[in-house]
Amino acid sequence: MHEALRAALVELDRRTNDEWMRSLDERKRAELVFHDTTRGAGEPAPTATKPVEAVYANKKYYSTVSASKEFTRSWIAARARGKVFLDYACGNGDNAILAARSGAELAIGLDISRVSIENCRRRAADAGVAANAFFVQGDCERSVEDAQGTR
Repeated sequence: MHEALRAALVELDRRTNDEWMRSLDERKRAELVFHDTTRGAGEPAPTATKPVEAVYANKKYYSTVSASKEFTRSWIAARARGKVFLDYACGNGDNAILAARSGAELAIGLDISRVSIENCRRRAADAGVAANAFFVQGDCERSVEDAQGTR
């Protein structure tokens, strides 16, 4: 039913890493490195001179959202069946994978981090939902016109 959408995602996913990196400004490359690092590609370890708080300073903000995460999980589980679901800035794909498990016809995850996308694909396969989950690297702050060079 959504073959055209899936084909467009496959085409988007064919970009080489060099093409992708050239398309990003310095701030976006720094964001990508941060997320790649914290999601498994050489995550730094705390040391005597760099305590946990310094190494993971950005993560402190994520701990404040537990109620919001639970609401989101409940909402997805109740409403994703038969839908196309977009997990925008998907991280490691928790919401897209939940949507796929909950019966989404197609769950799409988009994130700036290649490591995140690789994690998502592995986790979707492990969860048995790879057939209805698709993950692609992309810039969630960039318009389609910018990405296509038409603006």
